[in-house]
Amino acid sequence: MGFAIFFVKEHLLRDGKCENFIIIQDLSGLGVFNIGYKLLGAVIKFISQISRGRSRNVFILNAPMAFSGIFKLAKPFLDDATKAKIEVSRHKTTEAMQALIDPD
Repeated sequence: MGFAIFFVKEHLLRDGKCENFIIIQDLSGLGVFNIGYKLLGAVIKFISQISRGRSRNVFILNAPMAFSGIFKLAKPFLDDATKAKIEVSRHKTTEAMQALIDPD
């Protein structure tokens, strides 16, 4: 995943033409005991560093109940701009995502 974000940042984003991207992470099949919160924390830190100011939205789909709960606890510590970009859902899609991305 890190290589893909680095490649997009270096070769596809162009000022004035394509400046932002949308991250969609599907957590289906993960449970409380196999999420790997340490790894997940490292991935979130990496994404926030490399995509600072570049991500339009982040959609985390099919999130286990435990992940949703942890995110709710962490959310007050995020700044308002970041909170507005991140959506965690226990479903396979969201209305906000469908408004941004054509399903076809």
